[in-house]
Amino acid sequence: MTDDHYLMREALALMESNLSEPLLTGELAAYLGVSSKKLERVFRRCGFQLPARFYLDLRLERARQLLRGSSLRIDEVGRNCGFSSASHFSRCYREFSGHSPREERKTHAMQAPCRLHFHCADYTWLFSAGHPG
Repeated sequence: MTDDHYLMREALALMESNLSEPLLTGELAAYLGVSSKKLERVFRRCGFQLPARFYLDLRLERARQLLRGSSLRIDEVGRNCGFSSASHFSRCYREFSGHSPREERKTHAMQAPCRLHFHCADYTWLFSAGHPG
């Protein structure tokens, strides 16, 4: 495994374990022992958007899972995914999915069971031989 892939795995694990209280890119980089710029370069080399955007999308995907598979109130889903206000969560979710959290819940409420946890292993395709990076 290359240094870039190792760094990506570690970054993903940190992001995953801090979905409800997200780290800033600088904090994430400091935990990993690299600069923010280096972390951003590694994400780009591995074919991803910047760490902050990737992290936000990860949190919003977690919110989608919670909206579909839990009975938490919408504001609780937002807080569990690191959003300090319901309006900020709703705005970000609408940009992410094209509809509001309420519409997500109404359309997909308790359909098929879904996983409610991310695991770094979900991203093992990142490190396959065919992936750029």
